[in-house]
Amino acid sequence: MTEYDDPIVGEIKAAVPFPVDVECEGYPDVIFNVIFEKHPDQLMVEQSVSALEHYMYSYNKKHIFKPIHYISDIDSLPEASSVFSVCIHMDFGNANPKALIGAVKAIAETNLPIYRVILE
Repeated sequence: MTEYDDPIVGEIKAAVPFPVDVECEGYPDVIFNVIFEKHPDQLMVEQSVSALEHYMYSYNKKHIFKPIHYISDIDSLPEASSVFSVCIHMDFGNANPKALIGAVKAIAETNLPIYRVILE
């Protein structure tokens, strides 16, 4: 999924107040690399994961036949690329690719000091 071949990318970028780089070549498996303006403390990490978990549960209630498969739990987060970021793995499974828009919005609604999100 890149800017040049997917109209969802524009919707993602327009939906949130911070920059989003969409590089998720392995969709439906997406790594949310959430980069903060400062070193994230445990509460910020928990809020980020919780926002995506709540979004997944809400989405799956409405889309029981094509759900999001899972999100990495707090104890099994992938290694972050810097001390300012947290990486969260989300397997969108059979969900509509537009579910990615809602997931990015869910992260934005935390009002955490997010500098940028990279979707890998």
